[in-house]
Amino acid sequence: PPPTTTTSAAAAATTGTAASASTPTTSAVKDEDSIHIPDNKVTVLRGHNHEVFICAWSPTQSNIIASCSGDSTARIWTLPPGPCGTKATISASANPIVLQHSMAGEVMPTGGGSKDVTTLDWSADGKRLATGSYDGKARIWSQNGDLLATLHKHKGPIFSLKWNKKGDYLLSGSVDNTAIIWDVSSGTVKQQFRYHQAPTLDVDWRT
Repeated sequence: PPPTTTTSAAAAATTGTAASASTPTTSAVKDEDSIHIPDNKVTVLRGHNHEVFICAWSPTQSNIIASCSGDSTARIWTLPPGPCGTKATISASANPIVLQHSMAGEVMPTGGGSKDVTTLDWSADGKRLATGSYDGKARIWSQNGDLLATLHKHKGPIFSLKWNKKGDYLLSGSVDNTAIIWDVSSGTVKQQFRYHQAPTLDVDWRT
């Protein structure tokens, strides 16, 4: 059925928008429909100073999560045992492993600029973390934060990464309209797909 229209002042107040006879709405949002989660039920991980693009839990350790941000870093967080809350927030935020994507002494544009870390993915065994960034490079890190390899062939920002199940190949997609399969052990390109006519924003393995 076509959407209904409303001129109800109550509906306008509830939704926070100015309703008129020409404004179609499917339903009015009611305050009682919203869910408030108290602070003592949430763990907040503080440290990034720019937007966070992606988070991913370790596939093997339920208390480890990685995040990547426009501040030129990825971070590996170890959550403390027990329920979420204020103590967990302080403890978990104190010492994340920070994966720097800019060289020492390098001048970075305000807000991250060309080194935005846009994507990440854990290997199936949880021992390696792959990150992709706006500089067109994929980087592979150990779970302890050591840089193991830098893969550079893309000519544009990388927005997607995916390990295969065995962990010997990494698939990446870029704004340069291509996807690449990397041989991780040698850091070389196994195959580059050039069939796209627009940015490759997401990638995945069939099996």
